[in-house]
Amino acid sequence: MVNPILNLTRAIRSYQAKKFIKDIQGRYLLDIGCAKGHFVESFKHIETYGVDLSNGFDVEKEGLKGFKDHSFDYITMLAVIEHLRNHKAVLKECRRIIKPGGLLIITTPFKKADKYSRLYEFNKNDESVDNHIRHFTKNDFNFKGFKLMHYSTFEFGFNQLAVNKAVK
Repeated sequence: MVNPILNLTRAIRSYQAKKFIKDIQGRYLLDIGCAKGHFVESFKHIETYGVDLSNGFDVEKEGLKGFKDHSFDYITMLAVIEHLRNHKAVLKECRRIIKPGGLLIITTPFKKADKYSRLYEFNKNDESVDNHIRHFTKNDFNFKGFKLMHYSTFEFGFNQLAVNKAVK
């Protein structure tokens, strides 16, 4: 069964992230947790890659070893980081493969969103709030090797967007 509320939420996340991505040739984007790939397929010029449990890629077990150092201009994790058991290890790998000055774009819900999200869950899947390992707040987005450039909330304050720039 198609969940129209979840589809709308995904579209809003994508819209928020795309504000910071320049869709031009010669740029590279990796979407961690790409699901069926709708976000990466929405770009016309940028070269995109997507990894997800559904396509047999477990970023926590495998890391991002298949990608060369400093190879991406953008890395996105849209509603993914809260599902990771060891987000610091994944972020370390992101720092390795992102180009200097590249952007790490993350969306994640606040804890308060969980009770409302349960109201529109039609079935339990990998996006289920029951699979949230950790919740984040603005202060949690100061990652090693990155500088927080932009922070905002969206969807009536239930979700947050953090844009981090890779620094030396």
